[in-house]
Amino acid sequence: MNKAEIRRRRNVNEKWEFETDDDLEYLTGHLTRSGGLGAVYQSPLEGALVTLACTLCVAPDERNLLRWLRSQSLESPFELMVPKYHMVVQDNGDLTIHGARLEDSGVYQCSIGNSVGGIVILEVIDSSHGFSVVKPLTTRGVHPTPSIYIQMGNIPLLVYTAWSPWSECSVCGKVGRRRRYGTCLLKINEVVEAEEINSLHKKDVLSEKSMQLLEAFPDGIPCQSRHLPQTLRNIANISQRRNEIMLGLCKVKCTPSTIFEVRSTRGVLLERANNNDGVYSLWQGVPMPAPKFRAEIVFAVRDEPLNITCPGLSLRDIPVCWRVGTKTFNPRTVDRETGGRVHLNARDQLVFSTVNCWQRDVLLGTVKLITWEGTQLRWNHHVLLVVLLSVAVITLRILDKITRDKRRSLGMM
Repeated sequence: MNKAEIRRRRNVNEKWEFETDDDLEYLTGHLTRSGGLGAVYQSPLEGALVTLACTLCVAPDERNLLRWLRSQSLESPFELMVPKYHMVVQDNGDLTIHGARLEDSGVYQCSIGNSVGGIVILEVIDSSHGFSVVKPLTTRGVHPTPSIYIQMGNIPLLVYTAWSPWSECSVCGKVGRRRRYGTCLLKINEVVEAEEINSLHKKDVLSEKSMQLLEAFPDGIPCQSRHLPQTLRNIANISQRRNEIMLGLCKVKCTPSTIFEVRSTRGVLLERANNNDGVYSLWQGVPMPAPKFRAEIVFAVRDEPLNITCPGLSLRDIPVCWRVGTKTFNPRTVDRETGGRVHLNARDQLVFSTVNCWQRDVLLGTVKLITWEGTQLRWNHHVLLVVLLSVAVITLRILDKITRDKRRSLGMM
């Protein structure tokens, strides 16, 4: 990760640094002024598919009037959001973000005229944060972390994992991969039996502002949120619980070619369009945008670890397959043959020299990796000081000699 990328991530993170009670009071007050509508807090991993729900009832004739508002931080005013390529407003008003980025973090709200929906806080988590890879309960391997109950004073809290829908299958016609993201959430729970309590903290009492914050988010607050009260962050069952990515196998049928035909009332064929070839009829409306292809050259220091992410983007949630030429990567084979040096992780990141990333048969991007030995100066500061002093002394002696020679020549004249 270069210095520019590190600086960009730091600037994004600074907007979400809220540590004091005043910040917590501002947050709860801001949610109270939203009209009492249920607020939602989402903290997806960087690169995940995110859907922000619009709580307004959108009539068919009001679909074109719906707008999404966005604020970069909690204290900033809302502004009209212009959706980017990776943001799509669905027919029901929901906003879908493909490949969430750190700069997508903010406060969102849908509106129609003077009516506004509930607030959605989106805090995209840096991909450098740790996560656990799990398998479905029906298979062998590491399974998801179960829900636990924590009692703070007299308040029962539930720590659980909220799962996103399964992605599409990586291939069709044969066994492929699919995945879904799990986010750790904390919320106030109904009264539970004493034997169900996993962690008891009778001496720790939640403040009134902390209670208001938890009540403002009925679905829960992410365990890794910066807005989580410090009292709760000190509990190991919350602070040490990681987000999860579940990997599973799948097999779906390949869909036949999509042929769109326009016929007259007498059945005469007027128009024929093969959508699989990228040909659409005007009667079909606006088709889905084509994937954005990008090529990158990545420079890395030899013997240093590196994650390569597919630079392209499409508006479909399909796990990426990597290829070298026409040969598709087999993650298990590559991991075994390279002794673990090259592998495909749960976020479809790969370490390799030159690879292409695909979604089924659609090329999204290509990445070329160039390695070099690196130049790292390891000077002893004592040696460096001696060298600098020597250069300074020599320079002064040369200047002194030049000055004396000029004086002699002037005296002779």
